[in-house]
Amino acid sequence: MIAKKKVVNFNNYWDFLKREAELRNLSDTDLMEMCHIPRQRYYEFTDKRNLTGTYMYRLMEGMRMTIEAIENQTGIEMTADQKKELKRETWITEHPNIVDALLQYPELVKSLELQISAIKKK
Repeated sequence: MIAKKKVVNFNNYWDFLKREAELRNLSDTDLMEMCHIPRQRYYEFTDKRNLTGTYMYRLMEGMRMTIEAIENQTGIEMTADQKKELKRETWITEHPNIVDALLQYPELVKSLELQISAIKKK
């Protein structure tokens, strides 16, 4: 399976998140552990890798921050795509049993797509 290239990133919030961690007296190691981010990935955010929705969600959860709080403190409003990406990450995290069932029973995907189409037509 080929991974889909993610186009939505949160790079514009990385410096803010690092400063916020420093204000809370969190070391890089503390932040990595608190947010369940592997060391190598964490250090790649500064230059090589985009801060994706998955990791932004982990950082926000670990630091107990909301979209509104981040927007207010940075003065940078998240785009509709960024908010949608975070909503998706939240949903996936909160419903692992549904995601696992879809992986285990791929025939359910077609049924769900038909139901979604029917609902959209209403």
